[in-house]
Amino acid sequence: MDDASTIFIVDDDPAICAAIRRLLAPLGRPVRAFSSAEQFLAAIGPGARGCLLLDVCLPGMSGLELRRQLAADGSGLSVILVTAHHDTPAVRSAVGETAAMVLPKPFQRDQLLAAISQATVPTSPTPTSAQVPTPAPVSTPSPLPAAPPAASSKWR
Repeated sequence: MDDASTIFIVDDDPAICAAIRRLLAPLGRPVRAFSSAEQFLAAIGPGARGCLLLDVCLPGMSGLELRRQLAADGSGLSVILVTAHHDTPAVRSAVGETAAMVLPKPFQRDQLLAAISQATVPTSPTPTSAQVPTPAPVSTPSPLPAAPPAASSKWR
């Protein structure tokens, strides 16, 4: 199983995979590249964690179809859709359905690193009962002060 720092690349262009690997090398994070959605699914188990850079236009199963399948399977992968066709109805729809990010091609190294950083920001875990602080004991409120003395007859 891969750890949460793994970056997966699914792109049918070997030159793109190689370029992204070079851009990511200084991060020191594990990088695994796949040339198709099917190859990715065959190699990665259902509990895979990390960040997936996913080309939208792939032969066979498209990147959008893979993203939908991962979402339906409850995948914990953060997905960044990489595409030259980012402003199409299909991509806008997929982003809305799956809350994926989109990185338009061509992109700069800083854009790639910022997208990965944003996609992999750890979320705060839900506290367990052992982590939930015990509330302080509630003290009983002090009694209200006594009612003021009855008005004297001279004010009546």
